[in-house]
Amino acid sequence: GMVDMTLKRLGQIRAAGKRFPRVLTIYFAGHDHKMHHVGNDQKISLRWTDTQIKRFQDGIKGWVDPQNFLYALVTDHGHTKTLESRSIVTESDLEDIIENVSSKYDVYDFGQELDFNIYVAQNGGLAHVHVKRDGGSWKSFPKKANLLKIAQACYRRKSPGGTISIVLGRDSEAGKSWSTPYKAYDPAKHDFIELEAFLTKYPQPQWVDPVRRLREMNCIRSGDLILMPNWKLGYTIDSPVVSSHGGIWDSDS
Repeated sequence: GMVDMTLKRLGQIRAAGKRFPRVLTIYFAGHDHKMHHVGNDQKISLRWTDTQIKRFQDGIKGWVDPQNFLYALVTDHGHTKTLESRSIVTESDLEDIIENVSSKYDVYDFGQELDFNIYVAQNGGLAHVHVKRDGGSWKSFPKKANLLKIAQACYRRKSPGGTISIVLGRDSEAGKSWSTPYKAYDPAKHDFIELEAFLTKYPQPQWVDPVRRLREMNCIRSGDLILMPNWKLGYTIDSPVVSSHGGIWDSDS
């Protein structure tokens, strides 16, 4: 579909007597979609991508000088192997965890309600949990005590090895900013500790440049809490797939 739309648009540009674009970007979304369902072996999906690139090359023949045309193929991200039976989805697993912490918590059921105070944005390797302040609005910073209760409940989720391996949180109220640096939940202290201290105490050799990347991701749109699934045991915070991404480990990166 992307190649079809690109060639159609280029045909319109050419028919209007305009020159070929100086820079043209095409995103082959099908490659990622395919890998979610066939796994990390890219041979199948890359053959498909090669076919689409050939279609594009054939479509622009006679219009551009192939000796003066540069192709740059770049990756978006990697993939991590998961188990379809170990998907964690908001409507069941995460909703149960969080709402069991307190009767006052109501997790948003997608498309079904307007009155809620917890929103979970799930994305494979991470889930961003937004918490509305007690008696306040979404523009108010949540209380650290409430974040700790949710973090503890998610970390203690009963299963072989735990479905959630690590929970990150930020005390925006104390920092007076939505960009207050993330810290990691330490179950031994029942508190958030500095990422550097956490990584010293609980080494994560598969994480790639975590402190900088989490700092640069941090903004008003990122979660008050970040849940990281136990990817070593095949968990993902997504619909059932055999391969996923969205985390900071080496296979994703």
